[in-house]
Amino acid sequence: MIRESVLKICLILLFGFFSIELIGQEVSASLGFESDSMLVGSTVELRLEISHPQNIPIFLPGENSSFGVFEWVSTKASPTLTQEGISYDEAVYTLRSFELKKWQYLDLRYGYLSGKDTVFNTIRSDSVRLKERIPFITQFLTYKRDKQILSLNPPPNYFLLGFLICIALGGLIGLGALIRKPLKRYWESRLIRGEWQAVRRNLAKLRQKITNQALFIDELNHLWKDYLSEEWEIPLRSLTTTELIPVITKQTKLATSHRDVLIESAKMSDQIIYADAKLPEDDLILLLKKIQPIMEAAYKRKRDQKLEEE
Repeated sequence: MIRESVLKICLILLFGFFSIELIGQEVSASLGFESDSMLVGSTVELRLEISHPQNIPIFLPGENSSFGVFEWVSTKASPTLTQEGISYDEAVYTLRSFELKKWQYLDLRYGYLSGKDTVFNTIRSDSVRLKERIPFITQFLTYKRDKQILSLNPPPNYFLLGFLICIALGGLIGLGALIRKPLKRYWESRLIRGEWQAVRRNLAKLRQKITNQALFIDELNHLWKDYLSEEWEIPLRSLTTTELIPVITKQTKLATSHRDVLIESAKMSDQIIYADAKLPEDDLILLLKKIQPIMEAAYKRKRDQKLEEE
């Protein structure tokens, strides 16, 4: 009897552990700054997006939460959007920092209910660069004449000087040969990151054009087609929807749900632009939220591939 009771307790604890783990996997979040640089003391916007099952309450960070080296200024939360049992929450935090580190990031905590327990997760943002300012010169330099008699020094040893210069040049050439490839990979990864930051800013600006649905869906399709064309090695913008659908279907790097989202975007474009259909604005905003993680996954594949190159 004692063994059976112990076995039942172990099974209950094991089932509860996997239930909590499963719920945690259904809740996903992304955190990123709206700009890639800032000034000391100036405000910067931070966007938090969380997707979760409709029946799981989410606790967004508030004014009293810890924002690390940043100071909270204000919060703007968007209404929850729900489709097919999945809810999407979004909040934009206006922050400022007086930290003097060149690169700064933020670890932010959010929570959700798992049964009767509250689970807290921490997500790290991308880095934002601190702009440097040239200080103003407030006083002019003054000069004094040296009345002491200068002593004559012997002429320099040009042979020794030339020998040291040759050693220094040889060391620089050897160092350049050693760091050439890592430096090249670093700059190429910086270019890839800068390209992704520009795409993120353009995606954020699209929200302001939601009232003009034809312009909104046309620019959204151009963004993801141009960004994925390089990876797929296909000029996606030149394809019709009929030609585009089989191309998207063959992309094994994409999850099935991501392929369906891109096909849905192409079909919605035809409905709005050519059939002059008027769709609910919530459907267009939800489509934008679904496409952004697809493009972010493509950015991470580009970055990882560049870092792994020899």
